[in-house]
Amino acid sequence: MTFDSQGRLWVGNIPTQPHAQPGVPIKDSVIILEDTDKDGAADKHTVFYEGLYLPLGLAVEDGGRTAYVTDEPNLVKLRDTDGDGKADKKEILLQGFGTEDNHHFISAFQWGPDGRLYYGQGLFLNSQVETPGGPVRAHQAAVFRHDPRVNKLEVFASFGWSNVWGIIFDNHGQ
Repeated sequence: MTFDSQGRLWVGNIPTQPHAQPGVPIKDSVIILEDTDKDGAADKHTVFYEGLYLPLGLAVEDGGRTAYVTDEPNLVKLRDTDGDGKADKKEILLQGFGTEDNHHFISAFQWGPDGRLYYGQGLFLNSQVETPGGPVRAHQAAVFRHDPRVNKLEVFASFGWSNVWGIIFDNHGQ
């Protein structure tokens, strides 16, 4: 989940977790919860996009008109081009992230002070992501740094740790 610049809460809704069932349609979605009357409780629910598979990672920009979301095994960009609060364009940005254990799939999306999107991959995954600049590989746990402006991906950190449950930056950008 994340908040946009308007204070709305964006949530990945994942009824298929832990995995899809044969013959059952995938209805994972990204929803927006909004407190329109400012009483501290959400009173508006909008389905921004439905039909994703395991939207564990989520980041928004452009006042909530663009969302970067996981759609296993891909990273996709969803855009609301007509301003109605619902995505009407889906673009696969990157594909090839590890799916051996979807519980560890890329998540913990965080915008960095450098304008790039950081996200983690957990233990037990092996990614070979095809990018415009060539393949980017990560074996087991890693933190990726992605510049969506030019669709450049790199492994920012790779250690022998377990799952990346969150990424934060301090006041000094570290």
